Amino acid sequence: QNINEEYRSKALTDEQKRDLQNKIKNAEVEVPQIIASTYRHIIIGDGKGLKSYDMGAFIYVPSNPLSNLVWQTLKDNEKLLEKLDPNLLVSKKWSLWPKSKETIETKKLWEYFTQYTNLPILANDNVLKASICQGIQRGLFGYGLGNGKTFDTVYFKRYVEEGQIDISESSWLLKPH
Repeated sequence: QNINEEYRSKALTDEQKRDLQNKIKNAEVEVPQIIASTYRHIIIGDGKGLKSYDMGAFIYVPSNPLSNLVWQTLKDNEKLLEKLDPNLLVSKKWSLWPKSKETIETKKLWEYFTQYTNLPILANDNVLKASICQGIQRGLFGYGLGNGKTFDTVYFKRYVEEGQIDISESSWLLKPH
């Protein structure tokens, strides 16, 4: 494309112009395919080291970018979650909530998922919010707004919408008792 711009005003034969346009078209098709074939593996931490996920051979199609394949590969291998069972927030599997603590800050929970490689990646914070809503409704934990010791608002064993859940330093999950 730079050559095309540089020589546009210069005298090129019609054949040279056609050849240049063909080379530009070929490059626009081939370069994304070469890039896609180069990036075949996803390497992420698993808490013990690095783990590789092979995405397989990939044929580039503009309507299906490489990022879609990365997303799908991580989902298929349960490293990226679009839904999160609230039982996992309180279970021993990930040990997110220390037994000695009666509360846990929602912002801290979110940070765990963004910082610790042994945990899956959450697609966005709405995944955590939806999980919190389900956990409140099932009575797995309560949700409170306050400073961690006193709370202005508490929800427990009731329906709560995602929009009512805040991921911040002033919102907390509370043990059921």
